[in-house]
Amino acid sequence: MIRNSVPVTVKGEHLEIVVNVGAMIAVEKTARKGFMKVLAEMESGDLLPVSILLGACLKKNGKPVGVDFVESLYFDEMEELLNPLMEAISLAFPPAGKEKNVEAVQKTMK
Repeated sequence: MIRNSVPVTVKGEHLEIVVNVGAMIAVEKTARKGFMKVLAEMESGDLLPVSILLGACLKKNGKPVGVDFVESLYFDEMEELLNPLMEAISLAFPPAGKEKNVEAVQKTMK
């Protein structure tokens, strides 16, 4: 899994959406089902999976903000986070044939 982040601003705070193994585990613990299943439910338009994914992937100072923070957002604020969330997920899981930037990950892991 490659660590990918997309910077966002929410309520005037600079946060980042990070899709990594830790976020995936947090999603599975909260939802009590697999990450990909939660992702599929989100893509079908369900709101709870969006909250769970954002709660685990949206980070402030490297720590997840949690579902409570996401639940405090207005709908338009949450809606603005959907494209960056999908961008971060697509960076973590590129389509077949597209190479991942392994060199960048190796540099950050040292």
